[in-house]
Amino acid sequence: FFLGYYMIVRQLIILLAVATLENLSLKNVISPKWMPLIKMDLSKMVAEKVDTDLLFKFGIISDIQYVDVPDALNFQQTKLRKYRQSLEIFQKAVKYWMSSVDNVDIKFALILGDMIDGKSIESKSQFQCMTRLKKISELLPCESYYCFGNHCHYSFDRVSIVKNFLADKPWLLKPSSKSPDLPCRPSKIYYHWSPHPGWRFVCVDSYDVSLIGSSSIANKQLAEELLATNNPNDLTMSGTWFNNLPYEKRRWVPYNGGVSDTQLNWLKQTLQHAKSNSERVVIFSHQPIYAEKKPQSVIWNSESILDIIWQAGNVALWIAGHDHDGQYSIDPQGVHHMVPSAPIECDDGELAFGHFEVFPSHLVLRWSGKQPTDPVLPWPANQTLLLQSMHL
Repeated sequence: FFLGYYMIVRQLIILLAVATLENLSLKNVISPKWMPLIKMDLSKMVAEKVDTDLLFKFGIISDIQYVDVPDALNFQQTKLRKYRQSLEIFQKAVKYWMSSVDNVDIKFALILGDMIDGKSIESKSQFQCMTRLKKISELLPCESYYCFGNHCHYSFDRVSIVKNFLADKPWLLKPSSKSPDLPCRPSKIYYHWSPHPGWRFVCVDSYDVSLIGSSSIANKQLAEELLATNNPNDLTMSGTWFNNLPYEKRRWVPYNGGVSDTQLNWLKQTLQHAKSNSERVVIFSHQPIYAEKKPQSVIWNSESILDIIWQAGNVALWIAGHDHDGQYSIDPQGVHHMVPSAPIECDDGELAFGHFEVFPSHLVLRWSGKQPTDPVLPWPANQTLLLQSMHL
């Protein structure tokens, strides 16, 4: 009790020092910009004192983008992509997650989209590459859960995605009296499940409305209309998509997508169902929805999604891929938004994977390798992430 008060006073002293150095008032320092830093500092102290009951662990890895071709620069000619090394990194991740020496013992793994690179289409090797990747993931004595990104849709149609990445979980494809909305199909590759009492994981399809992987003809037409309205550039011409585009409009490019009204309603109902069962929620999707420094990476209608999760009040974490450098921030409602650095752009010998330890009131991220170079908040490797009280 007294230790908690001591830490709060200590943190306020630090904030006053910052205010003095930067010529700011205390009112400006204690603002939404700074509050996440206060929460993170106190969470590490409080959470470790309050609960130490480990519930379960789950692995995370973002864009692998494997294809059996030599290294090459990205589209912007700014980053080197090591396509073969990325599969080796995934293999090391699986080996680590299985390690009894380190006592990792994950319950499942989240693969955050773009498992295979779109270059595989050029050599018609996408299914061969997928087989190699799946053979590695199948070494795990637990389930791997996938969300699907732009390179997934470059490489496969929705029928192939369901057949090759979801059909090994028959319960996702069959109606259930407990969750009658669950069955997946080509037009619906979003889903949810509960790995542990009090917790629910939700996969969001961020290319439901898109040019490259839409769930219906109508949703593709909607995507065309939205892009025409928000981006005046010729989107059939490579390299001109961002010309004179306002900062806040940079999300409106063809490699991004949006969530349909149907899926938004499903998400709202799913979160309410979880709330009625006193469940905290982790959402994973290929695209982030909250990225102050990276507007070019977010889902088109991110604000609509944020409204839903803020109203629900039980979402602890949104975790995504897509932005290869990675990012981390906390939104005004205390939801953690995390994008791990991607294996596809690791330097020689570098790693990029990790796992979460889940406790009743906090998460701990265990991370190996590359970290984001310019996150809003420091990448919380081996740090405690305090979870906000659920609004029940």
